[in-house]
Amino acid sequence: MRGRRPENYHAIRDFGAIGNGISLAIGVAAAKNNGKVVLFEGDGSLLMHIEELEMVQRHRLKLLICVLNDGAYGAEIHKLRSDGIDDTGAIFGRTDLAAIAKGFGLRGANVTELAQFKPLFAAHAAQDVTEVWNIHVSDRVVSPHTRRGMGRGHGRM
Repeated sequence: MRGRRPENYHAIRDFGAIGNGISLAIGVAAAKNNGKVVLFEGDGSLLMHIEELEMVQRHRLKLLICVLNDGAYGAEIHKLRSDGIDDTGAIFGRTDLAAIAKGFGLRGANVTELAQFKPLFAAHAAQDVTEVWNIHVSDRVVSPHTRRGMGRGHGRM
């Protein structure tokens, strides 16, 4: 993002409440009305407000929703594991978010290989419908931000 106009980015990670990403992205997409809004979201967070995909379709908003799907509440499992606590309550499995998007009349794709991104983006740019990319990621990779907070205060941020 360096060297680019700051008004092109709306980072909400400072608040960090699970489930708010889709609502904020919808607001930005409605305000900009140019089809150039990308939301990076976790699977558990999107599932908190999955019904908003209906509203996105009904109002014909165009977004690209990139869901990092680790089959769990990612931040929670990393904190639990750091504290040596059983993480099974935070794991729910890999929901097929691409199929759910299609059920709402949107476009969806399951992404399991890096080579899929270029053709998927070209196809997304050429059409006018919101698309959900269900990107499979490992639940064992901890972000640097989360890693910095671990070990201090027993895994809490």
